[in-house]
Amino acid sequence: NKFFYSGLFLTLILALFVIIFSKYIIFILSGELVILSEKVVSILSFIPFLAMLNFKNMIFILVNELKDDLNSASWISSLIMIFSAIVGSYYNGSIGLCYSLLFSEIMTFIVFNIKLKKYERN
Repeated sequence: NKFFYSGLFLTLILALFVIIFSKYIIFILSGELVILSEKVVSILSFIPFLAMLNFKNMIFILVNELKDDLNSASWISSLIMIFSAIVGSYYNGSIGLCYSLLFSEIMTFIVFNIKLKKYERN
């Protein structure tokens, strides 16, 4: 739990840092201000935080060797990601793809929680 909460805190701080300095990050890396890139970096900065939400679930799966649950949850998450990426990029381009990645991370967390609900955990 200590690593989980400290990881959540650090990834949240990292996301906020990237949002605040996204303009400068893009300027340093590309040599010019690109507004679309700044928006993309700001949106995607929350991916590590959302991925960290699933940390406890993955540790539980690996420790208890729940290969079947991992496999089925991964397939469901992959299908959600593919569908949301197609729809998001079709309707809103790169920004839609960014939001679909955030959506798929949230859905992955939900899918893994539902799959692991049948096991009693502390």
